Amino acid sequence: MRFKTTLILLAICAAAALFYFVVERPRHEREVERAAREGRFADVSPGDVYRVTITRPDVTITAEREEDHWKLLSPVVDRADDAAVNTLLETACGARAEEEFDADESPLSEFGLDAPSAVVRLTAKNGEDLLDLRIGEFSLTKSHCYATARGGGRVFLLPAGVRRYALRPLFDYRYKRIFDVPVADVFRLEIATKTRSMVWATDKTGEWFTVQSGDTIHGDTTSLENVVRKLRGLRANDMPFGVPDATDAYFGTRARAISVRFKPDSAEITLAFSDPRGPGCYVESSGSNRVALVDTTILDVFAKTITDLRDRRLLRHDLDAVVRMTLETPRLTITLVRTGAKWTFANPEFGDADEEAVRRLVLRIEDVKFDAVLDENLPEKNGHGFEKPVLRLTLFGPGDRAIDELAVGEPAPDGISRYVWSRSTGVLAIIDSASVSELEEDFGDPGAP
Repeated sequence: MRFKTTLILLAICAAAALFYFVVERPRHEREVERAAREGRFADVSPGDVYRVTITRPDVTITAEREEDHWKLLSPVVDRADDAAVNTLLETACGARAEEEFDADESPLSEFGLDAPSAVVRLTAKNGEDLLDLRIGEFSLTKSHCYATARGGGRVFLLPAGVRRYALRPLFDYRYKRIFDVPVADVFRLEIATKTRSMVWATDKTGEWFTVQSGDTIHGDTTSLENVVRKLRGLRANDMPFGVPDATDAYFGTRARAISVRFKPDSAEITLAFSDPRGPGCYVESSGSNRVALVDTTILDVFAKTITDLRDRRLLRHDLDAVVRMTLETPRLTITLVRTGAKWTFANPEFGDADEEAVRRLVLRIEDVKFDAVLDENLPEKNGHGFEKPVLRLTLFGPGDRAIDELAVGEPAPDGISRYVWSRSTGVLAIIDSASVSELEEDFGDPGAP
């Protein structure tokens, strides 16, 4: 009996739940939606609006849906600021009238509706007018505004936001982002001034490189992608509206330009920058009539050099392939051997290796960078004190095969640097002497206390 009773109770609960979700809840949602709709000034859903037209004494702004965003059609053809258009739509469609007045009893001039401040027309895709809202003056407290619909004999007191959004300047309705190509899609980057040009590109593996005087130079992925991120971070502070022929009045000279080529269609965008105008500078994007004022911080990109953007790591090894590493100096030799994930000293006098200390050492090795290159192509280390280096670091792979080597030679003429060479870069470079000392100290550190 108890089992049958339990089944009956479960069936009753299931039926009640089914009734709630299938019948009661949808009915409740419809009632809430109807109540909200009845309280609105206009029974228009923002999703049904295809075109928005704002007519004012000074300008007519028209925006139209294009796929998943809004596009401006007048007074300039450009991508629209989706948030600005949607906010106007939601405010106008969701407005609730606080009071109503008979237009026949009071002249429209009392409400500023004889010459409206703005007329907002919302149109469906089939051309049907969904709403024609004429907006007059603010109320005395500025908390509301007066409005009427075309053909209506009533004046409504609507929230002030309806008027404020309708009177936004054209700039507020324009798309502020200057460059919106995803970082991962960029495969070529050219930074040019009047006196020099750098061209960086990615190879088939996605690694950045440039060619200078016939030498291939590897790029630093983080530094180069940061340039693209700076472009993506550009936002217009102003957009002077005018015809393309008038842009010279803003630029004067296009002394700097960044050209970007991107996938999947290999299109190219060139951004030309003017000289600074106070805290800002103007930028013009190829293929459009947009002239935007942006912060001058972007101009720092043009001070970047090959050294700033190249990969300055001296050891480009695959850490997973390293099973032994040896540091040799005139006073000692230290060898660490890896078995599985565990590193141990081959030198018994150093005791056990501390895992955290080894981790710091590995990070140090990965981050050893030169300061400047003296020769881009030095396949074999010759001279410069490399015969008896003050420090030699060798990385070994399986089978005791040397896969990378770094050698630090004699002091450079500046007195604070030393000559350095590595097998993976093949360059003669200089490195700060302090970096050499820190590497030697870290190598002697992994012993457990």
